[in-house]
Amino acid sequence: HTGAIETPNAFAYNTIFVAIKNECVRVKPQPVSVRPPPNQTFAGSDQITMAPAAINTTVYAVDASTGKIKWKYFIDNTVIAGGCCMVSGRVVYFGDRDGRLYALDADSGILLWERRFNAIFSSPPSIGASLKGEMLLFVPVSGGPSAEIPGAIIALGLPSQEQATVNSYLTLGLLFIAAIASAVA
Repeated sequence: HTGAIETPNAFAYNTIFVAIKNECVRVKPQPVSVRPPPNQTFAGSDQITMAPAAINTTVYAVDASTGKIKWKYFIDNTVIAGGCCMVSGRVVYFGDRDGRLYALDADSGILLWERRFNAIFSSPPSIGASLKGEMLLFVPVSGGPSAEIPGAIIALGLPSQEQATVNSYLTLGLLFIAAIASAVA
């Protein structure tokens, strides 16, 4: 069992938030069925093929003072793509390669909500404010084989500080989707 950290970490509330991905493969030697290109040779008589095995991600919250794990959140059959994590208002936000956006309670690791989008998360989410001062969660996504849009920035409204409860995060509303592809083209 091996893992890798391939995304940026986050630090908030004296806690380090990090995602460890496992994307294991089985390696199997196979007879070489093609000739090497001119002036090149293969390193042996076998060609290596890889078959997917376990794929999963675990998000950890680590106490920065003690190094002890405070909590962990396991996600099976997918990996976090683009970046983990963004933390604000005691909520940890991240997206996976299958197009799901997650919000976890930063103190307990309990899932507050999960929302599916038909796009791949290409970068960590960020927080910003509208001209009216409304807090927004910005989530960049990219296209992929199952994507309905070629690329977008999804902006989700966040509850005000006075409304920041678990229930208010469950009613998070989609404000707009702006397609990047058309803006760049």
